[in-house]
Amino acid sequence: MPLYPKMFRSSDWRAGLLLGGGLLLMALLSKVAGFLFCDMLFVCPLIGLMAVLMLLNGVHYSLFFVPVALAVPLLRGFSGQAAVWLALVSVGTAALGAWLLKSLLSSPRIRLREAASHLVLGGAGLMLLSTLLGGLIPGGYLILSSDMPAWHRFFSFWSSDLVGFLVMVPLVLSMREGWRPAFRQRFLELMLAVMACAAGACLIYSLEGPNPSGWQFLLLPVAIWAALRIGQTGAALVALTLAFSLTHSLAGVYSVAILPAQLFLLMVTVTGVLLAASSDEEENSRRELAAERHKLDAILNAMPNPVFFEDVEGRLVYANQSLLQLVGGQNRNLAGFPSAPLREHLGLPALTSAQQSCSFECTVNAQTAPRTLMCNQQPLLDLDGKLLGNCFVATDMSERLVAEQQLRLSAQVFENASEGIVITDVVGRIIAVNPAFTRITGFAPEEAIGKMCATFRQIAQGTVFGQEVENSLRDLGSWQGEIPGWRKSGETYPAWGSISNVCDESGRITHRVAVFSDFSARKEAESRLQFLAQRDPLTQLFNRSSLQERLEQVCCGDGRLAVLFIDLDRFKTVNDTLGHAVGDELLQVIAQRLCHCLKERDFIARFGGDEFMVILEETLPDAGLATIARRIIDEIARPCAVRGHELFVTCSIGISRFPVDAKDSSGLMQAADLAMYRAKDMGKNTFAFHSQEMIAQVFERGRMEGCLHTAVAQSQFVLHYQPQFVLAGEEFHGVEALIRWQHPELGMVPPGSFIPLAEETGIIEIIGEWAIREACRQMRTWLDEGIDVRCIAVNLSPRQFRRGHLLDIVCSALDESGLEGERLELEITENALMENPENASAVLAELREMGVRIAIDDFGSGYSSLSYLKQFPLDTLKIDRSFISPLPEDGDMAAIVEAIVEMATKLRLTVVAEGVENSTQSSYLRHIGCTVAQGYHYSKPLAADLLPKSVRQVLDMGSAL
Repeated sequence: MPLYPKMFRSSDWRAGLLLGGGLLLMALLSKVAGFLFCDMLFVCPLIGLMAVLMLLNGVHYSLFFVPVALAVPLLRGFSGQAAVWLALVSVGTAALGAWLLKSLLSSPRIRLREAASHLVLGGAGLMLLSTLLGGLIPGGYLILSSDMPAWHRFFSFWSSDLVGFLVMVPLVLSMREGWRPAFRQRFLELMLAVMACAAGACLIYSLEGPNPSGWQFLLLPVAIWAALRIGQTGAALVALTLAFSLTHSLAGVYSVAILPAQLFLLMVTVTGVLLAASSDEEENSRRELAAERHKLDAILNAMPNPVFFEDVEGRLVYANQSLLQLVGGQNRNLAGFPSAPLREHLGLPALTSAQQSCSFECTVNAQTAPRTLMCNQQPLLDLDGKLLGNCFVATDMSERLVAEQQLRLSAQVFENASEGIVITDVVGRIIAVNPAFTRITGFAPEEAIGKMCATFRQIAQGTVFGQEVENSLRDLGSWQGEIPGWRKSGETYPAWGSISNVCDESGRITHRVAVFSDFSARKEAESRLQFLAQRDPLTQLFNRSSLQERLEQVCCGDGRLAVLFIDLDRFKTVNDTLGHAVGDELLQVIAQRLCHCLKERDFIARFGGDEFMVILEETLPDAGLATIARRIIDEIARPCAVRGHELFVTCSIGISRFPVDAKDSSGLMQAADLAMYRAKDMGKNTFAFHSQEMIAQVFERGRMEGCLHTAVAQSQFVLHYQPQFVLAGEEFHGVEALIRWQHPELGMVPPGSFIPLAEETGIIEIIGEWAIREACRQMRTWLDEGIDVRCIAVNLSPRQFRRGHLLDIVCSALDESGLEGERLELEITENALMENPENASAVLAELREMGVRIAIDDFGSGYSSLSYLKQFPLDTLKIDRSFISPLPEDGDMAAIVEAIVEMATKLRLTVVAEGVENSTQSSYLRHIGCTVAQGYHYSKPLAADLLPKSVRQVLDMGSAL
């Protein structure tokens, strides 16, 4: 097989014919030219050319070179027999040379040792063999001039073949490898050398002849320059040029005189080959050294360890990328810089001449975070032990220290965790346990290690729980849930745990970790929470949410049921007087009594506060429901002994029925609530069924409440004024402001239709404030118009009187209107005063300081106590119309009125009689000493613009008074 790839890609026959034909054509052309192959004493390149071509394409190509080897001797004048012999010798020598080159050359580049040992010596021996074989031809050398001795002829043949071999082999190999960059870059230099060599040789040998007396050595520097600069190609081309020039200059000289020229050519050729080989070897060494240095640099830069070298003078020679990244000098070349700043930054000791090694740990402030380094400094010595510098290598210990810290932390977590931790192998055999495991289970580590974990034992047994855990570990890598636990004492306990796989770098499961905790307390807390979610913590009955859930369930069916809404009467009094602790115990007693008087299947719940609800799911007629309600009322009404107190409480019960009264749970509760309030309205301690009339009343109440809010917003309220007259003097005393609701659709609504609702909903406070301000404003208007009204009376609501801002309202109304306090009279009921006598006395005193008059309204109809008449700063008593209406026919009522009038007179109070309807009543009241009267007998309540005319008419009809 050839040493190198084939030059041609075609078949061997085609390539061989092309090579042979090409060489034969060159031989014919050279014969025509008169030199080269046919008649050259200085160089014969045929054997060298055939040898290198066989080397490149294979020795079997020797058959194709026989024609050209036969043609060359014939063209030079040899006989046919000699030509055949010389052809065989040439081809055989070339084949032997190709075999020799193949075994000796390691690469196309000829090294110095190969050139010296094999090319020169081997080529010289090979060409010597070829010359000896060629000389065996009878008369083979006689074709040359008889003036040339036989040894000279022998030397000429040997030297020309050797020069041809030494020139052609390196030339073809170098050209076959490819034009070197040096040849391409120095082409002009090569041409200059070739032309200088050709011109110099022709000039020297043309002028001096075959023996130029040393002038020919002037060509030697040119050959050396070409060999060193361009290599084997330059040396070979210069040798060929010199040979051609000698052949041209010494043509026809066949004597011993050409021997110096032959020797000089041989010396130039051998010198060029050796120098070119030496130059190539040095260049290869430089390349190999550069490659090794690049490889070392790549290795050092790939190292994660920071590395730098410094010389003995303290200058940096090298620093790898890890070091540059550490000190923040990426992509910088620090070679030649002083190493002292770097040493100071890394905390290294100062450079000394002592050859010592040292290792130490230091902390460096890197760009990202402080880094901990384990540093090692070693001296660099040459082969003689002389100090060249120092080598610094550091290992970043930061991640290792962090890992060690995490490992210590993990160990502390493992030891101090409150949860039990178990580490097992793949099959579930326990490897390690923590102290919490022993604390929870009672098993010591030596009792557990080596045993199968209970959970993995269930996996091995194939239980349902084990299969669930195994599937989760296989698919998800972890499992979490409730685990049945066993203590050493045999006690079982619920545990909550998680199991996870531990894998190595390849993803193979190596261990499993189970973390668990005693779930007993949590289970108890969950049970407690579940109980509290459904039960009332005070009475242990079901709570409101459970009631609603139960109602929704039973309302989804087709059966009939009833809901009893139970509300304790006057329970607030117990809390207010005896305290909430007594009230709570009373609720517990009531809950027990409810459970005692009802069946177990009946659903009993505490709705909130002092309210209870009962769901009766059995089908009962109204009479049966009434019986159960009476039984509950009787049971609750029994005396209750709580903390030394004998308490008596009653209850009111509202009953609603499904599906008669409502179709859903919320409707049932609402209906029962309405019925319960109906029972309270009936006097309490009773029960009531829900009815459609209740719904109508509630609807009307809701509609009226909405209309009241609208009336306030749209100022639909007006004041009408009823005049008051002095009975004895037939004088106009004042007016009472009475509120009216001027509804846009219903017309004028009397106060009895909306005042109770306004009082209950709190709207009365807004209405009352407006009434005081409007009355003061109207009084001021009358006074400005010259109408003398002594005072104007305004009714106060009990709710309004209880509020603390009444004084501010009155003061503001008087200031805004500019009215004197003496012209305003506020009417208050007895009940409002007696709710909080101390507070009432303080408020009345403040009003009296403003000059405002105080009147007791509806005297005798409410809570009457004669002591408050002296306690409170009063000005007027208004006798309720219920006492005036029967007068004078009813003697008992007349006696009461006379007593009131006489008492008020002695207390220096003005007495006003309300509801005087006729002249008989007016005369009687005047007769008994009543001071002032008002009623329809004099005038009905009128609008402000109609009042002056009505007063004049009454005064004009003095007999009416």
